[in-house]
Amino acid sequence: MLRLLGKSGVQKILGIFLRLLFIGGHIVLLPWLLLTERFVVREDRPRMWRIAAHGLNQTIFKIMGLRIHQSGKIPSPTEHVRLYISNHPTMIDGFLFFSFLGPELIPLTAPAELQKFPFNIWFLKMDVVDVARDAYDAVHCTRTNEQRVALEKLIQYATKEKKSLLIFPEGHVEWGGEVHYIHTGAARVAISANIPIVPLALTNMDHIFPGGLRFRPGPIYINVSSEMKLPTLSKKTHYRHAVKMYSQEIADRLYGMLPHRAIPTDLYDKNPERIGVFVDIDRTLYKYYSQQTFLKYLQCHGKVSSLVTWQIIGHLFLEKIGLLPHETLMKRAYQFTAGWKEAELAKIAEPFFQTEIIKDLVHNLMVVMKDHSERGHQIFLISEVIPPLARQFQKFFKARDIAVTSLEKKNGLYTGLVNRLCFGEEKAVQVKRLAKKYTIDLEKSYAYGDSPSDIPMLKSVKYKIAVRPKPALKHEALLHNWHILH
Repeated sequence: MLRLLGKSGVQKILGIFLRLLFIGGHIVLLPWLLLTERFVVREDRPRMWRIAAHGLNQTIFKIMGLRIHQSGKIPSPTEHVRLYISNHPTMIDGFLFFSFLGPELIPLTAPAELQKFPFNIWFLKMDVVDVARDAYDAVHCTRTNEQRVALEKLIQYATKEKKSLLIFPEGHVEWGGEVHYIHTGAARVAISANIPIVPLALTNMDHIFPGGLRFRPGPIYINVSSEMKLPTLSKKTHYRHAVKMYSQEIADRLYGMLPHRAIPTDLYDKNPERIGVFVDIDRTLYKYYSQQTFLKYLQCHGKVSSLVTWQIIGHLFLEKIGLLPHETLMKRAYQFTAGWKEAELAKIAEPFFQTEIIKDLVHNLMVVMKDHSERGHQIFLISEVIPPLARQFQKFFKARDIAVTSLEKKNGLYTGLVNRLCFGEEKAVQVKRLAKKYTIDLEKSYAYGDSPSDIPMLKSVKYKIAVRPKPALKHEALLHNWHILH
């Protein structure tokens, strides 16, 4: 049976079993803890839940054959107040540290509102400090702490309640095995609370979780570094400067503890501004088709007729069943712009973007774009999207420039006709044009796309990433060993 399944099949079964064990264990204990907490003093209830989580996670990791090996002794979180920091390669990292550092630890976590049942209840009951990390979290999580409030709570836990803390300074789980940008939160908490930082580095997690649902039992290595000395504040070294310098020191310490493959290849590039990031919009940055969503928004607000909307929906159906070429579909879809001024559409596009687009952005890619931006790379949007809407994406992602479909204008009004459709080979042409204009080195650059029409753009650069790819692009990506972001 195992031979028929193969290694990958066995690993998938183990991965599913691990997830069921995690979910099942937390569900089984839930009613018992909800009943028991009624007999516990309110102030002690979060600790009761943390003790239960600590014991449960230890048991699960033992059952699954995960063995933890430390390169040195980790200072106890109960002897002195400390801030533990670590890289964040997988979703289970917080559970892992909780299992061996103990229940007295207070972690900074992703929003509890984003967690699925039963973990959302556990997070709330354990009284962890959750934080809205970006605009996506802020839209989806109305009861989550803002960043300033979350850091203030952590500082209070450390100074008033003498609790040790855990922060993943990347803020998000890593993608592709490479560390994300190191945020300043850990430095701000450590300096404000006057507590030392203990850097920890998780390695071999890519072996334990090789991708998808797969799981392989084995050793997890934790590299332990010495406590980091806090900077001394003075007139010359004011708080903001100290935070910036200390954050860089934290990043350098973590990078030095990780294997070379975990460090972005261009992290220390001397000319990061010459590295371009070329990104498609629809189904890449945004989960759906932004112009279709925009059209529905215009109809709901009485700006276009239902007839126009249904005509375009009909064209979309014909394209899906193969009776209408994509280029023809798009040229017909732009006809709704006839008679509009660009400024008028732009005025409507701004509130539309805030209310309808941000909530459905591809969160993983938002994090990746943040990394590129922080490393000094120049972001460019290459898309069929109309200019007024594309500029909202440009503003949000701080893109240097856009290359989008060009619409015909007469007397300052759109005619509904297309001058140039930014599609297929035209995307590659635009990549080369922007590279020449902004002195971008395409041999160091990145491109992100979701469909076969993005292949010419992807082939124009060194690093090609297929995002939630359609079957034809996925086949091409697997064939040429391109990165795939699900």
